[in-house]
Amino acid sequence: MATVTLRLDDIARDELEEYAAVHGLSVSQVLRSAIDRLLGRDVQMSRTDVPSTINMANRRVLSMLHELLARVPGDGDNVEYHRHMVEVLDNGYAGEYGHAFGSVQPELSRSDCELVWDVLDMFRVVQASLVKLSKAERATLGEYPAHALEFAGFDANDPLEASMLAYVRYLVSTDRWEEIAPYLDDKHDRGNAHHQTLPSYRRMLAVYEPIYSSRIRERGLGGMYLGPDDLRQIVKAWPHPDSPAARSARSPQEIEEQQ
Repeated sequence: MATVTLRLDDIARDELEEYAAVHGLSVSQVLRSAIDRLLGRDVQMSRTDVPSTINMANRRVLSMLHELLARVPGDGDNVEYHRHMVEVLDNGYAGEYGHAFGSVQPELSRSDCELVWDVLDMFRVVQASLVKLSKAERATLGEYPAHALEFAGFDANDPLEASMLAYVRYLVSTDRWEEIAPYLDDKHDRGNAHHQTLPSYRRMLAVYEPIYSSRIRERGLGGMYLGPDDLRQIVKAWPHPDSPAARSARSPQEIEEQQ
């Protein structure tokens, strides 16, 4: 934490110390509180990534953009909103900035984007591998392959998963991972799983990635297809470890080792 030296005359110092004593605070606490108010940090925003202050030049630019948007023909429903934003930005009502940035979504970090790529790549390989299996081999995968080995989307009610779902839709719309498109149709509620899927995907990736890497090392690109034993291991990672599905999938040896 940085230290700042502040010079005051004796009267101001005495008044500051008296104010702090009356309110049961230290002088440092009083000054920090005053600085927070000055910088707008004391205003509780519904989103923590909304700026608490915008410099005058940027406020003017944003205000002018809202002025232009208010004049767009056929956009009558949003005219009042844009006019309100002009007033907010011109007058610097910092407590209202959340409305100005309401349509701007939080960043999906590079690492989270890469996690989405890894999930989609896993399902690309898994689905391609399933096609290679015979009917008898598919029957050995157990009771849950249709749930575990198909992309289930993400939970639109979870902030992180909602951003990931939006990113998946964007990737498919730009002709990447096109094989995922069927799981984004109306039948699948455009990929909204209505429950968190990321924990399952993480467990599956932890099993899938070393298997896939070893197959590529052993066989080259021809090794991208996984066999039934590989897929069974991935299926077993899909349910939560304490769920009935996970317990029923454990072998007698695994149950004995955990006891």
